[in-house]
Amino acid sequence: MQRRRAQTANARWYAVSIFFLAYLISIVDRQLLSLLLVPIQNDLQVSDTLMSTLHGFTFAFFYSVMGLPIARMIDAGNRRLIISLGIFVWSLATAGCGLATEYWHLLIARTLVATGEVALLPGACSIIADFFAPNERGKAMGIFSSGGTFGNSLSMLVGGLLFAAFSDLELVLPLVGRLQTWQLVFVAIGLPGIVVAALVLTIQTPERRSSSGNAGVPLAAVVQYLSEN
Repeated sequence: MQRRRAQTANARWYAVSIFFLAYLISIVDRQLLSLLLVPIQNDLQVSDTLMSTLHGFTFAFFYSVMGLPIARMIDAGNRRLIISLGIFVWSLATAGCGLATEYWHLLIARTLVATGEVALLPGACSIIADFFAPNERGKAMGIFSSGGTFGNSLSMLVGGLLFAAFSDLELVLPLVGRLQTWQLVFVAIGLPGIVVAALVLTIQTPERRSSSGNAGVPLAAVVQYLSEN
């Protein structure tokens, strides 16, 4: 019995640690654009208005619009798989920003970053809530959410160090040509997320608690409730 309890405790804290890491890299990927705005703007000859739209409105719009349907999928589907796919998509999209040679390339990549990242919060919170009793959830959620704070701190530090390290590096790819320093930073930051996506698949998914299965509510009822409240 004690061994089984220890295995359960290890499994749930392992899940929290993986979600912490995923949240950290999601914020790093999201905020990296702030550091690289000027070199991107100079290289692609993009106006201030378009860059601000790319950095703010585009990400926020798709993050908000895709949030509800993806969260509903998490309520009804395989949470672990959906989270892993989300991380895989946003990581590839972040690396894809490094292959952009036109503004619209970046625009598409940023929409995919937003769409992928939206799966993490509802999915991780759902699994953590099922793993932990009410009197333990605060600690687990606090550790998980601190990944965002660390991500904000590391995004500029890691991005700046990589930018300096890649400043003299030359890499030429077919069809894309020579990658600029800011492109190399995006690729270097984005690709490691694929490893985290694979790690999510190693998490043991707990059984859903009785209070967490609301996926059977018709969508029309959800819309009516939102309109009335």
